[in-house]
Amino acid sequence: MRSRLLLAACATLIPAVALATVVIEQSFEEMAKVAPVIVRGTVHQSQAARDPSESGIWTYTEIIVSETLKGKPTGALLLKQPGGIVGRVGAHVEGTAKFTEGEDVLVFLEISPDEPSMYVVLGLAAGKVSFEDQRGTLQAIRRTDGLGFAAPGGQSVKRVDAVQNLGTADAFLARIRKAVGAGSKR
Repeated sequence: MRSRLLLAACATLIPAVALATVVIEQSFEEMAKVAPVIVRGTVHQSQAARDPSESGIWTYTEIIVSETLKGKPTGALLLKQPGGIVGRVGAHVEGTAKFTEGEDVLVFLEISPDEPSMYVVLGLAAGKVSFEDQRGTLQAIRRTDGLGFAAPGGQSVKRVDAVQNLGTADAFLARIRKAVGAGSKR
């Protein structure tokens, strides 16, 4: 009985962040500086598949690029993220970006280290912003479910709001274009 009480007391002391994937906290300007590729586009399809060489499950998302803010991609590109569901088997990774067909998105990308023809989202869900119509105005929305942010060089980890309204799409895009432009003048 005593050990159950101690276990229950300890469980209440474990912070909720312990259940999240932790990434280094970066402003959008910092992300714009370090991401080699930033694109806006429409999600064409997203599908999970087994990786035959690793026997893991990955989700592959195709994005039709409508605007390249940084880098060279045009046309379509393929994103790779850990986790997904294949048949009756699934793998879940907290904090990965979720994509739905037809979604209008801006993504900060890095080249996949194991497949140079594909990309990964910088900072997992932190590197994806959706553009959604809210009461007749296109808004920039970031969903960071399952993520915790670590302060650069620090020991503290914090959870962020799962849904962040970043303002109008036009204002957010202008902010990113300005950050990309400022980074290219060096």
